[in-house]
Amino acid sequence: MGFISSLVILFSSALSTAAIGAMVPLAIDQAYVPTQFDSNDRTTFMVTSSSKNSCHFQPKTTTEVNRQKNQILVGFFVNEGEGSCLETKQKFKQLVEVGKLAEGEYQIFDGSNLKPIGSLNVSKKNHARPGPDAYPYAPVKEVNVVLDKTKNRWALSLSGEFEKECDGLKEVRISTEGKNVIEVVPISFSPHHLKCKENKTPFIKTEFIEELKRGDYLVHVRLPEGRSLNRMIHVQ
Repeated sequence: MGFISSLVILFSSALSTAAIGAMVPLAIDQAYVPTQFDSNDRTTFMVTSSSKNSCHFQPKTTTEVNRQKNQILVGFFVNEGEGSCLETKQKFKQLVEVGKLAEGEYQIFDGSNLKPIGSLNVSKKNHARPGPDAYPYAPVKEVNVVLDKTKNRWALSLSGEFEKECDGLKEVRISTEGKNVIEVVPISFSPHHLKCKENKTPFIKTEFIEELKRGDYLVHVRLPEGRSLNRMIHVQ
């Protein structure tokens, strides 16, 4: 399927599911793409867009994957309400959930203008663990990044809940190799030689991040079953 046909499908899909008002396309400003996916993961990335119309609201994305050419086409849409609209800038963000992909490098294109906005690398599964995960990832529910003014460093805080009282957090690996992406790998441990009671056990872990430049970042935290937690932050 060519790009033009894919573009028609993206627009038709968006228009058919419009809830309120007219659905209009916007150009994508930036794609925030993690770098550590393998063929067992549910691949995700974040895209942002902007508008100068106060009547634009309720953003959504549509995605078309060409698996033969390793191309991902993303359409970004907003509802355009009726009435008096002001010329005021709005920023929008949307998580794009692509799902499992075969090994390879995929080019990502903006569906509004067919311009390349990034690339997504998927490696082959290279671990012997059962299931999709390379490590026993901790069940993180919340992630925050704040400036520790006492040390003048950015601190990343993870919190969640283990199912068993003797489970724990072994280590947290943090990578900033991707463009404006902070990738977090929280690895848990479970002492199998012990009989652990089923008892929800909260945890909180704070790690410092190396210097961050001013701008917007995607914090991408790996979760069990090939899932991830994704949050946008702004560094002043």
